[in-house]
Amino acid sequence: MGNVYFEHMIRRKMGVQGVFLRVLIIIGAVILLLIPFAIGILQLLPVVAVAAIFGAKNLFSRFDYEFEYIITNSEMDVDRIMGKKSRKRLLTVDCRSFEILAPYRIEHIVKYEQENIVRRIDASSSPDSPDRYFALFPDKSGGKPGGMVMLVFEPNERMMDAFHTYAAKKIMKR
Repeated sequence: MGNVYFEHMIRRKMGVQGVFLRVLIIIGAVILLLIPFAIGILQLLPVVAVAAIFGAKNLFSRFDYEFEYIITNSEMDVDRIMGKKSRKRLLTVDCRSFEILAPYRIEHIVKYEQENIVRRIDASSSPDSPDRYFALFPDKSGGKPGGMVMLVFEPNERMMDAFHTYAAKKIMKR
């Protein structure tokens, strides 16, 4: 079997909470711009304007998420990319350790929902996406013994083919 390597990127869609936070950031920037007028020191206006614009831009980028799935042979890495600037590795898992990989539907979730799930990671574009799958696998982070991790993500066909190569009996297709 040859080496397998590919990447797949998913952009997180902004929900109501993200829109609300962005509106709050804009309101905060406007209030910050009004401070020099309120205290009567207009010479501060350029400095405050630069600070408000820079701060709002940086805060906006923190709410712009992308998730990257990287498959290298039997290992999958999931990274969160914030504002196209910083990257954080959420997890690395061997696909052969999956107990189940199934579509994220109520009939599958109820069947596999367990009390011993110690960590849930949602690396999908939206809670409403019809392409979401979930994977259950043992927690290797040293948490609760026998604890499981639930990863919710959106694999493409190429990823599903790779998973099928390494864990065919554990995959439920749509």
